[in-house]
Amino acid sequence: MSYELITSLRIFEDFSIASEIGSLDRYVEDENVNFTSTGEYIKFGFDYNLFNNWTGMDNSIYLGMRFATSSFNN
Repeated sequence: MSYELITSLRIFEDFSIASEIGSLDRYVEDENVNFTSTGEYIKFGFDYNLFNNWTGMDNSIYLGMRFATSSFNN
């Protein structure tokens, strides 16, 4: 089972900050593989909208970057 929370806050018309946090708890049992993995992660960064819309449109093409850290156990 995994959980994830994603937030985004528009600062300017084409620029927004974003953050993501999540948790993972996974168990896999197969004929050749048997493992348990747990972990947490956090990401923080920005998105920039590269697309200029025509009047009345609300489309987006984003370019972004995230800084992240995680902790996992097998």
